[in-house]
Amino acid sequence: MKKLAILGWLGHKNFGDELFIQAYNELFKGWEINVYSDSPKAAYPLIDFDEVNKCDLFALGGGELINMDRLFISGSWAPKISIPKIILGCGVNAEKYSQISMTVLRELESYKFIGLRDYQSVNILSENSQLQRKVGLFHDLAFSIDTSAIQRKTPEERIAVVIPTDRFSNKSDKGIKQYHLADKSLKWLKHSAFYFDRVVFLAFGEEDNSDYDTCLKLSKHVPNKSTIISDCGKNKALMLEAIANATSVYTYRLHGLILAKIFEKPYAFYPYHWKLGRMNQTLNGCSPELIGLWQREYLAKVLGDLGFS
Repeated sequence: MKKLAILGWLGHKNFGDELFIQAYNELFKGWEINVYSDSPKAAYPLIDFDEVNKCDLFALGGGELINMDRLFISGSWAPKISIPKIILGCGVNAEKYSQISMTVLRELESYKFIGLRDYQSVNILSENSQLQRKVGLFHDLAFSIDTSAIQRKTPEERIAVVIPTDRFSNKSDKGIKQYHLADKSLKWLKHSAFYFDRVVFLAFGEEDNSDYDTCLKLSKHVPNKSTIISDCGKNKALMLEAIANATSVYTYRLHGLILAKIFEKPYAFYPYHWKLGRMNQTLNGCSPELIGLWQREYLAKVLGDLGFS
């Protein structure tokens, strides 16, 4: 059995990122999946390069992991991995190519394939002649999850699903362009939710922000009947069902936008981070079903080129 080692912002109780584990199991059926994290505090083990090198393939992603000054985790760590390396479904957390350090570019050169989730990220890295032939559009990994078991029904009420978060600085993420979102977005949210019978708030994250607290704060200002679904580990199916049966989705979280697209629901997003606008532009006019099929075909080609049948 072939072995895959994956690294991402995993095990931090963020719903969108935890979907990646399911996606990898769908994309790499028949492989043994070994999950590693960036922190000893995460639910998955901290990356161990000796153990990674016992695998057949390494994958970084998904997420906004290609930063201006580091490739996800600090330090020059990519050379420590001797097996073939690929990137799947990542974003470039920069506005332009000139902002990316030479250290990051050299790290990227060691990858066999760099699959980026939005057109802007592809355009940025394609400016580098060494990376251009390795770079391609590889949509967010969440498009590969199997949603066939999610119950879909026609609700008797008009339901708005709101997926909020908040941010108070861009110290660790330069893509954040607005802070104190719960306060600043209140007028937008009240206007959006006004037309619905009920509002369902989904708390996607815990570690980078207590989305439950944000849901609680916002729900007090919404005049409609409202409920909150939290604990994405325990209530994953409930969260997916809420989106699948929504009338409309209003999201601050990137994967709220992506899941609305997957379930083909009307959505609006609060653009506090440039990744939301980039993703919206990339997905405009795309069929989620065709994206999933295309991902599998593209990955099969990448793996074939690397000698994996």
